[in-house]
Amino acid sequence: MTNLEIAELLRDVAASYKLKDEKKNFFKVTAYERAADAVEHAASELKDLWDDGKLEDVPGVGPSIAEHLGEIFKTGRSKHFEEVMKGIPPEAFKLMELPGI
Repeated sequence: MTNLEIAELLRDVAASYKLKDEKKNFFKVTAYERAADAVEHAASELKDLWDDGKLEDVPGVGPSIAEHLGEIFKTGRSKHFEEVMKGIPPEAFKLMELPGI
């Protein structure tokens, strides 16, 4: 996955937390949005950083998010991300990109 694809995935996870309970998940939403911004603007590919054991050097990528990203790099998927986004149609994420929605 490219950094842009990972950033989009992290934004979708943040959006899922918002849709499920924005107040309860405020800090998770903020963390995933910050991580998405940092990943999008990272100078190196995240996969390369993960290979070098430096994924947590990216601002906004803490141990938890790094663990879930590591699972993606190892297996191609993250059980946690899938669980968070479960029940939300993929089209909802596209709609949330539109201004005012």
